Amino acid sequence: MFEPLSGRVVVQDDLGRYNLPGGTPEPEDSGLEETLARECFEESQITLLMAEPVGYQIVTEDGGSTYVQVRFAAVLKEACPRQPDPCTGRVYGRLLVSSADAADLLGCDERGQAQFATAAAAASRFWSIEPAAPGAEWEYLP
Repeated sequence: MFEPLSGRVVVQDDLGRYNLPGGTPEPEDSGLEETLARECFEESQITLLMAEPVGYQIVTEDGGSTYVQVRFAAVLKEACPRQPDPCTGRVYGRLLVSSADAADLLGCDERGQAQFATAAAAASRFWSIEPAAPGAEWEYLP
């Protein structure tokens, strides 16, 4: 059974392709935290107890479109039964790993690793959650 305050990160596992839950704001979202909560539930069927923004990055696609990705630290409240993502139809695995291991799985550069470190520091500061050590036990949520 997972420990919600374990200091680990939820990473989506799409048959060995890893990602973080997230997505685009919808008109009905009242703000970025609501977008985060909706996307986490749609993609990974997880609910959040609380969240704090910790930074952002500007992304430019190969086709030239540019957008901003906002990064949050959040506390996992509940993992509900897995269901297909309404956007892709796929059911993702939900892997809990340390922030350092998440950065490695996602192939993060130094900037991405710094974002994970900032999120871990925010969890410690806001909620007294100490980050899991690199190499801490990996666990799939049921």
